Amino acid sequence: MAESLASVLAARPFSCALSSGFFGFFAHTGFVRALFEAGLRPRRFSGSSAGALVSAVIASGTSPLELWEELEGIERKDFWDPGLGLGLLRGELFRKRIHRMLREKTFEACPVPVAISVFDLGRMRTEVIGRGDLSFAVRASCSFPFLLQPARRGGRMFIDGGVKDRPGLAGLPDGEPVLFHHLVSSSPWRPQSSPSAQIPQREGMRALALAGLPRSGPHKLAAGKRAMHMAYEATKRALDLPASETRVVDAS
Repeated sequence: MAESLASVLAARPFSCALSSGFFGFFAHTGFVRALFEAGLRPRRFSGSSAGALVSAVIASGTSPLELWEELEGIERKDFWDPGLGLGLLRGELFRKRIHRMLREKTFEACPVPVAISVFDLGRMRTEVIGRGDLSFAVRASCSFPFLLQPARRGGRMFIDGGVKDRPGLAGLPDGEPVLFHHLVSSSPWRPQSSPSAQIPQREGMRALALAGLPRSGPHKLAAGKRAMHMAYEATKRALDLPASETRVVDAS
C-alpha cells in the first residue's frame, strides 16, 4: 500500500512554499494549521503575496491557531486606508496589522528561516528578501497593483511578489524537499491556461492544490473565512491520501 502524504513528509525535513493569490492568506492559514496539527512543521518557509504573509507570520513564531483567530476577527476597517498614490490604499494600516501578528519582527530573529519574494519596479525583476524588517517585506510582497500602493525603501519601489514569482519558490534552494501549496486561480483576468496559473514542476517538490474554494477580497471577507475552514478540512483529508508529486483535492 502506498505511503500517505503525511508519512512521506514526516520521514525527512522539508520546506514549505505558499503561492500568491488574491486574499489567499485565508486558505494558506487553513492549510498550515492542518500541517501543524498533524505534527508536520516545515524547516523553512517561502512565499509571495498572500503566501508571504502566512509564511512570515508562522516563521516568526506565531502559531497557526493564533493566526486563524486573528483572521476570524478581521474586518475591512482594520486595513482600509484610502489615500492619494499609485494605489487605492496607503498600506499603513495593513503594515501595522502585520506587525502586530508577528511574534518576532525581523528575519534574523525568526525561529524558522523565511524568504519573501517581491517585485522591484525599477529593475523589473523578482527580488528575494531574507533580512531586515519583516513587516516591510510582507507589506511589499502584498502590494497588489492598484489596490495597495507600492512599498518604498532606499529610492526603490516594490510591489506584489506574485507578479513574476506566483509560486513563491524563488527563495528556496533548488533540489531540496518542498511541499508547495498552490492556490488555484479564480481570477477573471487570468485564464486557467496561463503559465502562471499552472502548478510548477520542480525536483524534490510535492504540490497540493485545493480546488473549489470561494474567491475572497476586501469586500468578501466572509468568503475568505469560509475558504480557511474548507482548506483546513481538505488538507487534513489530503494528508491521509497516497503521496504523489501533484495532488488536486476538491475542497468544496
